[in-house]
Order: sequence, then structure tokens, then C-alpha cells
Amino acid sequence: MKDLILAYATNCKFEDYYRFAKSARRFCPREEADIVIFLNAQGPKFSALAIAEGITLVPSANVWKMSRDSKLLNYQLHLWILWLKLLSQVLPRRHRPYFQELHRLAVADWVHPQSGRWLFFRDFLAVNSEYRLVMTSDLRDVVFQESPFRGLDQGVLHVFDQDGMPYDHGLNFDSQWLEAVYGKSGVSRLKGLNSICCGTVIGTSAQMMHVCDLMVPEILRKRRIPFDQPIFNMVIGSRYDGSVIRHSIIDGPVLTLFGYTQPWQIIDDQVRINDRLVPAIHMYDRNPETLALFQRLYPISPPLQGGAWGQTECAP
Repeated sequence: MKDLILAYATNCKFEDYYRFAKSARRFCPREEADIVIFLNAQGPKFSALAIAEGITLVPSANVWKMSRDSKLLNYQLHLWILWLKLLSQVLPRRHRPYFQELHRLAVADWVHPQSGRWLFFRDFLAVNSEYRLVMTSDLRDVVFQESPFRGLDQGVLHVFDQDGMPYDHGLNFDSQWLEAVYGKSGVSRLKGLNSICCGTVIGTSAQMMHVCDLMVPEILRKRRIPFDQPIFNMVIGSRYDGSVIRHSIIDGPVLTLFGYTQPWQIIDDQVRINDRLVPAIHMYDRNPETLALFQRLYPISPPLQGGAWGQTECAP
């Protein structure tokens, strides 16, 4: 069975998309992994690169940005969402599932893409369920140095430490975000647990579907929350009932650079920790050294004749 990298990126810059796509396919060949990216239409070069690298683009029509530019549009969409929610609760029971589904679809298109992506991930995995391992990933600030799937235990969900800071009342930004969504009682429920990053998660298809099934009702309930980080931490910390490994930056296949001093080194054009190559680097753009490294390793060159991007544009 193949693995899957699943990303969602509306209105992304081409250079960020390029580094993600080229590095992912470089270390996850077509016979081992599929790469699927939810994307809004942004021009032929996005499609040309996807075709050249064997990447599937799925259209996404999230209107969050448009609704923020137009108060009238935002007002009308929110009224529609409230109306669908009301109908899904008061109509005769045989009609409710249809309006619950319409409500879910309307919220998916309206909420901030960081939250809405979980609704799209769930729909995709419901149809495409036969993968060995699935990695859901940010796109804008993720780059690969090796396959993130090799050697991972399939019996557990793999999540990754974000900044090494435990939840506590007012102690750090993550605690403040969590309190803004779930109140002081929510922070108390997760007190002592380190914040984990919602941007990179790895599990089997069934495990990732279970995560999505827990995330979606919370996103529908907290639809005005712009980011999914507090919701994800509450879901994994208190509601996910399967086995979970919370990887630190020392042992995991993903290194998230947010908030860390430099426990890593760049050796022979590779980011390493304790001489261990880290397969995926998240938030590489937060550090000038790693940003410069991956910009140099993946320079954007012109497309080949016919508009297709070449297979050997990345530096060796």
C-alpha cells in the first residue's frame, strides 16, 4: 500500500508551493506515495509543476478572504449558515441529515482555510481510504529532506511538539489561544501537556479519519475561531481515544522550528539533530539559515519547452 501526503493551500505563493512539491516528490517517489494538494486556481505554472511531478491538485473554493473583504457577503453567508443549522435541528428527523450536510459544506467554504481544511480532508479520506500512512501537512512552510513515513509505528497516531512549552494559565501564546476558545477550564484540562502542532500529523487512514471526525464537529461549533491549533490540541489531548506518540524535536520525523533556540545544525546541506537527519522541516521560514538553505537547494528555474517544469531543477 502507498502512503499519502495531503496538503491544503489556498492563495499560496508559487515559490512556497514549489519547494514543498519538489522536495516531497524528491524523497517520496510516485511508486511509494501519492501527493494531493487542495488549491484554488492560481495560474498554469501551478498545474504544470503538478503534472511534471505526478501531484494531484483538488480544486478548493474557500471564500473566507472574499467574505472578509465584503461585509455584505460575510453577513449573507453567515445568515445562510445559521439558517441551515436551525433547519437541521427543527425539521422532521428524516430531513435533518440533508440539512446537516448542507450546513457542513457551507461552513467548510466560509471558515478560515486552516480550520476548513479538516472538513475537506475528511471528505477526501472517506473516498480514498486505502493508504498505509497519511500525513496531513501545511504547505507554505514545510520542506522535506527524507520520507517522513519510513520506520513509523502504524499502531499509533504521530503528533509533533510545537515549541516545548506546556499549557498553563497565561504562560504562553498557546495557552492564551486555548483559553480564548475553551476558557480557563479548557486550559486546566490540558495543563502540563506540551502544545502540539496542528500543521503536521501522521497516522493510518483510519486514525486520520478518526481525527477528522473529532475535529469537524468542533470546527462547526467554533466556526468563528480563525485557527485550528486550540481545537486540535483539545481534540488530541482530551477526546482522541487511540494511542498517540507525542514526538519531541529530538526523536520525531518532523522538526517544527517555532519558538526553539538552535538545537539543530546544518551539516552538508542537511538539517540534523544529534547527527540525525530530520525528514521534514516545518516553519523553516522562521529561521534565516534554514530559509536560505532551502531557497538555495530549490531554486525556481523557468519551465521547459511546452510549459512543463523539469525533473532536475533542485540542487543536488
